[in-house]
Amino acid sequence: MDSLPIEKASNLSDFEHLLKSDDFGSIPLLLPNSIKEGGTLGCSLGLTQLILTWARKAKDRTVYTYLEETDTAKQTKFVSRVHGIAAAYFADSVKAEKGAGGEIRRKLLATARPRITAMHQGDLEGSGKGSEIELIFIENAKHEFHGSLYSKAPTPSEIADPEKHGHLIRPRKDLNRFLAKCFRHLKVEAKIRKHLQDKDLPFGSLLAEAFRNTADHAYLDPSGSRLHRNLRCVRIARTQTSRNRIGSFEVAAPSAKTAASRYFGELADRSSKYPRENVDILELSVFDSGRGFSQTMGSSNEGSGQSEEQLINHCFEKHRSSKEQENSGVGIFRMLRAVHELGGFIRIRTSTAEAFFGSSADFSPDMPPSDYVHGGLVNVEGTLITVGVPVLF
Repeated sequence: MDSLPIEKASNLSDFEHLLKSDDFGSIPLLLPNSIKEGGTLGCSLGLTQLILTWARKAKDRTVYTYLEETDTAKQTKFVSRVHGIAAAYFADSVKAEKGAGGEIRRKLLATARPRITAMHQGDLEGSGKGSEIELIFIENAKHEFHGSLYSKAPTPSEIADPEKHGHLIRPRKDLNRFLAKCFRHLKVEAKIRKHLQDKDLPFGSLLAEAFRNTADHAYLDPSGSRLHRNLRCVRIARTQTSRNRIGSFEVAAPSAKTAASRYFGELADRSSKYPRENVDILELSVFDSGRGFSQTMGSSNEGSGQSEEQLINHCFEKHRSSKEQENSGVGIFRMLRAVHELGGFIRIRTSTAEAFFGSSADFSPDMPPSDYVHGGLVNVEGTLITVGVPVLF
């Protein structure tokens, strides 16, 4: 049977191209044993979003791999990244040796179990590999709600109520302390200490608002029905790239490329004032498997009767929200403000849109969303938020 191959060196543009393929969702995916992040931040979670979109569209959710049935070492490496776990979780069947081998889905999920346990216990060494840390939340897993991010595990009724669920996520001060621990593990804490100690806690705010978004939208569809299989992930990583390659960082929407080129060009120019050839960029990415911004907003009273592009723009406006509480609708605005303070950038891929906001003299959290939200893309399931912060001080 034919399959849709994903290359090891794939990037975000390649994923967008695959989403538009006539075969997408009608034939199995063929996944590499690993994937290179290259110069693109969020690539691993970008592949996770593609796998989710494929699984929700496909009638036959079969994934092919290059793995051998008896090679436990390579299978362990495959589920050492979130997209490997997502493939085994969202698929109904995972086949070895490009489909010619046997069924290995249950074996992969069992192989991933110790890693999920390490995440729950706050074991950073066991939660990622090298210069990255991943916290993965799998619906109905024994250790679904990690203590690092939750004050306690939500009850089923609290999960069904986004407001109550969101209140169980630790406050930004606790999350800031947790991120300081992660940055210490990644050996960059000393370089960003002043931001970790800032009274506004920009790093804690970023994680608090981005992860609370997963509590708002991850489990239910717009009608309130429970989605089938839910996965969320927080990825904290350190990527080192040369000044000459900074400009190769990618976005999906053609209309977003001008803003991205401007931001990364300014970053390359700024970094040239420092003696090192390489620039460290901290990545904080958050993914959820919900229906996306526009469908959630469209189910609210404020969003009824509006176009998809209008709905997505509203998601970025201060005090516009799918919820009715008094302080709703400030989460994304707080994230933009924190990114601006840190001199970083934020990319959000959801529904048929991509938002790219890069801190610069031309960009402000108060600018209209139409200046940085770009529509017209292929619809994707879930929401991926990627924040990058250069370490230049």
